[in-house]
Amino acid sequence: VERFTSILRRSYGDRKIHVTTGTHAAYVALRDNGGIEPSCVIVDIGEEVTDIAFVKEGLFVSQHSFPLGTYELYRSLSTVTGSSLEARALVEAYRLDKLSPGNVRIVEKAITAFALQWQKMLHGAVEEGSNGFHVPAQWYVVADQRFESRFTGVISSDAFLQHASTAPLAPIFLNALKFSAQIQASTAETPDPSLAIGALFIERVL
Repeated sequence: VERFTSILRRSYGDRKIHVTTGTHAAYVALRDNGGIEPSCVIVDIGEEVTDIAFVKEGLFVSQHSFPLGTYELYRSLSTVTGSSLEARALVEAYRLDKLSPGNVRIVEKAITAFALQWQKMLHGAVEEGSNGFHVPAQWYVVADQRFESRFTGVISSDAFLQHASTAPLAPIFLNALKFSAQIQASTAETPDPSLAIGALFIERVL
């Protein structure tokens, strides 16, 4: 944190700097704009890190992180293709169902390996953060929209998480449409979920 704040101070002077996380910003945006279950889990899947937060009886109780995000999938594909740009193109073409059968197998193998690794780390974060309590059934997920079905599927079908919960897991993917009434996009494109949540959080703080 100090590394980032020192860079900001060199550019903007000695101003008061606050630091937060994606999961806390999502919690505030949900609480103030879209409504949130009193007890829930918030997962923010970034490019390099995944954050998981536990909200119990309306309180933001704890947060845990593990060093695995969506870029790991691109890296695993890059070892096959030899190019990070080609790996990104493969994932996008796979999402649009425009790949040859051979390339489909390559992408699905990489996605499966990534999902298993991510799932294992998620188990550790849940064990550490749930503090012996039952895991709430309601999950809110923030991630690249290209991986929405993959992550929600991993969470909802996970036997370990289901055993730790009191009811069937109900993951909701937080895309920008969730906050469409609060956010006016400057372009016709759908805003990035993380940026949309960040904008709502900043508006609330200011």
